[in-house]
Formats: sequence, C-alpha cells, structure tokens
Amino acid sequence: MQCNSRRVPCNGVQPAMQAETGQRRVTIAEAAALLGVSADTIKRRVRSGALQGMRDARGRILVDAPEDDARQAPRDAPHLHGAELLVLRERLAATAAERDWLRERDWLRERVEQAETEREQLRILLGTAQQQFVRALPPAPHATPR
Repeated sequence: MQCNSRRVPCNGVQPAMQAETGQRRVTIAEAAALLGVSADTIKRRVRSGALQGMRDARGRILVDAPEDDARQAPRDAPHLHGAELLVLRERLAATAAERDWLRERDWLRERVEQAETEREQLRILLGTAQQQFVRALPPAPHATPR
C-alpha cells in the first residue's frame, strides 16, 4: 500500500475516515498561526506524533486545533526583568555572531580544501604537459668543437 492511500497512515497523518476526536481541526497554516510557529514546525510535529493530523477528502492535512492552554503557556512563563532580559539578548546576539563566524570559518576551510585539490590537479597537468613538450622537441644538434 502506498503512503497516500486512505488506509495507510502517512508520516503521522491518519486518514480522515478514522474516529473523530471531537476537537476542531484546522489547516497547517492556521495551526502555525495559533501556536506562533512555522508551517514546517507543524508538519514536523505531526510526523513525530506531537500533534494529531488527518487528511480531509481533498487530501489536505488538518490538525487538531491546539487547546487554549498551549497558547497560554508563554504568557504564564515568569517575566524577566529588564537587566535579565538585556543579558539574555546579549547572549543571544553573541551566540548568533559566533554561529555566523563558525559558518564562515567552515566555508573558508572548504574553499581552502577545494583550492588545494585544484592546485594538485594543476600541478599534475603541468608536469604532464612539460613531459609532452620535451618529447615533442627535436633533438638538439651536437655542437662541433672548433
């Protein structure tokens, strides 16, 4: 059976004809807006089983609407005071800068490795061309002593 068949679950998505949970179902985009995350995050959560998903008659994936407590969680979190928030923002900025630096370093290392490989290939080609050039030259006339 194929994954997109109505009888086989597809990456955590159940066919719509299975038993209803009684919850309101929303599209991936609507669920993303409700939770404040990306559509890709919702898709990953459906695949992992963190959210329940169903295919409707048109083949769209519908997910159980997040309950109110899921949306309230960030508001219930302890509030940070100005200084703590500033420190966390500074750490986040430093971490992002370090991440960017590491990415650039890795990119530069890759470029150096590519350049070294190309240089070795050129060295081999040059050696081969020099050997062919020497073989193609006519023999040098012997100089006669006077």
